[in-house]
Amino acid sequence: MHENLKFNLQPNILNDWQPILSSQVYGTFYMVYIQFIKHEEPTEEKNYHTYYCKYKLQNFRGAITIGFIDEPRINVLPESQYDIKDPIDYSFDIKISPFNNNCDTKILEHRLESKISIPNKIFNAEVLVADPPQFMYQKNNPDQALYLHPDQYKRDGEDYMEICYRKFGDEQWPCKDNEGFGRYPGICDMTRSITR
Repeated sequence: MHENLKFNLQPNILNDWQPILSSQVYGTFYMVYIQFIKHEEPTEEKNYHTYYCKYKLQNFRGAITIGFIDEPRINVLPESQYDIKDPIDYSFDIKISPFNNNCDTKILEHRLESKISIPNKIFNAEVLVADPPQFMYQKNNPDQALYLHPDQYKRDGEDYMEICYRKFGDEQWPCKDNEGFGRYPGICDMTRSITR
């Protein structure tokens, strides 16, 4: 069921914040919003649509502040990348990190070959989550770390308990490395939007 839930994205509505991502990482629940400022149609000089947008990352709960480490981008996905079961037309590429208070972007310019305000276009937020700063986090050396990732270790006096995750019913045990990027595999994110 949750795979079918999507945010409504309305690129024709200007200057309103619209949600595009809802997730949790490093114990912090956050959401990312987009605000469409202006849309310019193609001209004889330029054969692309230009969308001017701002983004906001709102931390809601949790002790660690999450922020942008790069400007979000919108990508048109080629038909060869379409998932037949649930085709995705565009992606929001979002890069974030913990211990970072860069939660607002300036106005960004996105140049796209096609108009994104056509109804029923599917967007997916692709999120890359960076590790904490190296001076405080050492993934494979918890004894020397100033910070223990809550999805990787639990402290027990002088010992550390490694945490691993697997889907209920999976045969594999122990499960694979948690892949870094600050999250355990299979986390349920709200990453899909549909244009209206």
